[in-house]
Amino acid sequence: MMFSAGDLRRANGLLARYGFVLHEDGSPSILFYNLLMKGYISSGCPLAALGVYDEIQQQGMIPDKLTYNTLIFACVKTEKLDAAMRFFEEMKVQAQKVGHDDLFPDVVTYTTLLKGFGDAKNLLSVGKIVSEMKSSCDLSIDRIAYTAIIDALLNSGSIKGALCMFGEILKKAGGNPGLRPKPHLYLSLMRGLAVKGDYGLVKCLHERMWPDSAGTISSKVQVEADHLLMEAALNHGQVDVAVQNLYHIIRKWKGISWASRGGMVAVRIEALLGFTASIFGPYMLSQVSVSAAIECIMIPFEEAQPLQATWHLRQVVLRFFRDSVVPIIDVWGSCVGILHREDCNMVAVRIEALLSLTASMFGPYMLSRVSVSAAIECIMIPFEEAQPLQATWHLRQVVLRFFRDSVVPIIDDWGSCVGILHREDCNMLDAPLSTMMRSPPPCVTSLTSIGRVIDLMLEKRYKMVIIVKYDEFHGMSYSFSLRAVGVFKFEQLCKLAIPASKLQGQQPYTSRI
Repeated sequence: MMFSAGDLRRANGLLARYGFVLHEDGSPSILFYNLLMKGYISSGCPLAALGVYDEIQQQGMIPDKLTYNTLIFACVKTEKLDAAMRFFEEMKVQAQKVGHDDLFPDVVTYTTLLKGFGDAKNLLSVGKIVSEMKSSCDLSIDRIAYTAIIDALLNSGSIKGALCMFGEILKKAGGNPGLRPKPHLYLSLMRGLAVKGDYGLVKCLHERMWPDSAGTISSKVQVEADHLLMEAALNHGQVDVAVQNLYHIIRKWKGISWASRGGMVAVRIEALLGFTASIFGPYMLSQVSVSAAIECIMIPFEEAQPLQATWHLRQVVLRFFRDSVVPIIDVWGSCVGILHREDCNMVAVRIEALLSLTASMFGPYMLSRVSVSAAIECIMIPFEEAQPLQATWHLRQVVLRFFRDSVVPIIDDWGSCVGILHREDCNMLDAPLSTMMRSPPPCVTSLTSIGRVIDLMLEKRYKMVIIVKYDEFHGMSYSFSLRAVGVFKFEQLCKLAIPASKLQGQQPYTSRI
């Protein structure tokens, strides 16, 4: 329970205080040290597990197979593959000693190493491990091991090798139903082949998945399989076939998620078709022809209501509640620049927030629906509704989210907010979101006044502030270690400005907008 809660400090304290309990017949037990190492790994501290091994050696204890497998797993988690191989070789040396036959590497050992070298795209090492597995007389390669081998080969870029192993498992499955591959394995192969545009093989795997795979094929797996078939057709240059598959997907699954891999393929198909043949009708630039001149759809310059370069921001501050960017002209009417909302040092707005609505200079046009002395939790968006994204996800998986939102909160595997990702920082499709986010995120407590939060956002030009509960600090000094309960966006601030004609007789209120 302590490991699942991540309370390893308490576990270490108990280990030091009641160490005598961990002895069996006068000798220390290796079991508890194995559990401690697993606790470190599961809590995200795999390097600490390697420190436990030093203590095991100091105690003169003999590591068992679980010890070595745990150490190898810790090395793989930290990408220390050289250290993993040293433990692997030590394991084999110890196993050859008299009375230590139980230390020979098992399927878990090999599959852990395969995962590490596969992720590192080290095809040579993957090949050596596979050869050793096949040459071992005492090792039974089961379905899990075959799956790990094929995944490692695919990650290393050897699709041909992966197909050879897949053929081997299908051949053996004829006499051993326990080797029939799971749907996951079909999808792994289809992903690699779809990128290459091998439509024939992807179609074959798509057809054989249902009769030949073991286990239940979920609707999620079926959707991805259909998407991969469409992607393979498009990458092979068969646009008509890809379009047919897209029609089939829309009819069968009642639409397509733009955040999915298949959604990105659909965008590519839409771009190739042009707007006269758009599958999605008026939802994607269907009212214009991309070959037409831009003057057909432009806004006349006068209607854009340009501002004079000599004017002061205080005179036109409310314009930037409506428009995020405005053209600027000189005294002769020539356009000399563009002013963005984020570049405005909006002093007047900050003064308005500090004065509160009863003493407002601008009347009910600014922040007329709330009291600036109220707590920010009254108008914050609950954190779950902000739909945070995982830091480990790649931008390619969620790129369409940034067509809708200009800023998105980012969380780690434990649900803690670790940063904020801005649309303008999204520049690497294949990179994890954690590499592009701004961290730590700006945080305020839920009891902070609305006026203070607005002042902070305008002064620091924040597009989003994370709201945390004060009782969740637990003495920590780093904002990114706190658990968020809500967010407040700059867009919300803009929505608070309402014309006076709509507010006759109304009083400020503090419910969330």
